Amino acid sequence: LFTACQMLVISDMADTRVGTITAPLDRYMEWKTTDGSYESTAFADFETFFNGIFEKHRVIDIIANFTLTMGGDKKIRILAGYHQYFAVKKAVVRAQDAVAGDGKIGVFWHTQGSGKSLSMVFFAHLIQKYLESPTIVVITDRNDLDDQLFGQFTRCAKFLRQQAVQARRQRQMCIRDSYFHHHAEIL
Repeated sequence: LFTACQMLVISDMADTRVGTITAPLDRYMEWKTTDGSYESTAFADFETFFNGIFEKHRVIDIIANFTLTMGGDKKIRILAGYHQYFAVKKAVVRAQDAVAGDGKIGVFWHTQGSGKSLSMVFFAHLIQKYLESPTIVVITDRNDLDDQLFGQFTRCAKFLRQQAVQARRQRQMCIRDSYFHHHAEIL
């Protein structure tokens, strides 16, 4: 059941939420948009939820790229929220544009506690499908945040299909390989 069940929906037609088989009830969330616009996200009705998450290509994309399993003996299933899904999709398009253009990508903005670490994991997973062998460098301004992100990427290594590497000193960040210098996408 754990392997087959990617997401669960709870609804009484007035309140509709989606979560995973391992999520506690308070982690079930609304899906508040059908297209990534955030103009009317104060209230999510059943139609917005259903059309937003179960559009044929989107539900397949969510299952393939926005659900992950992590953990050792006790595995948990993670499902991206609507804000993570649409933000990551937009960031991937911007990354592709940046690589083809001037190299400028912009800022990925989320509020505290909104799942930025997982958004980065979903982005790192998805960008591998669109760019040839991308190198992703995450730079933080705090050691605790650096440790948190490294831990999240490490727990998601199977989903990312590679192990995260954490640079501890600025010297380790120095780029000596001229190929990397000219061809890497730093996001």
